[in-house]
Amino acid sequence: MRILGIDFGERKIGLAEACGQLALPFGIIDNTKEGIQKLQKICQEEEIDKMVIGLPLNLDGTEGKMAKKVRRFGQELEKNLGLMICFWDERLTTKEAKGEIKHKREDDTAAAIMLQSYLDSKKEGRKNV
Repeated sequence: MRILGIDFGERKIGLAEACGQLALPFGIIDNTKEGIQKLQKICQEEEIDKMVIGLPLNLDGTEGKMAKKVRRFGQELEKNLGLMICFWDERLTTKEAKGEIKHKREDDTAAAIMLQSYLDSKKEGRKNV
């Protein structure tokens, strides 16, 4: 199964791809109509079966305004692409990504961190959010 991880942002969307049990940064697209079209093309070219979308929960586990935007984004992708969509807790992944790298590519690194957490959880039997 080919899995694409998504770190949704209002301006940029970070992408990561699962290579077996390892998540790797895949790239960054603009959150524009053209960017979404590029995402659709990537899904077709890479033969993606499933998307894991990072859900930005508050520290107490509740959903705020941004989480609602992410859920709407995921629902639109599911409707338009017909792919399985899974939401996964992404709390603090961007902060962790900024600590790991010293350049402006934290969006796809955050997506990879979130996707790796998802992949690791499947080994442990944890559930989606």
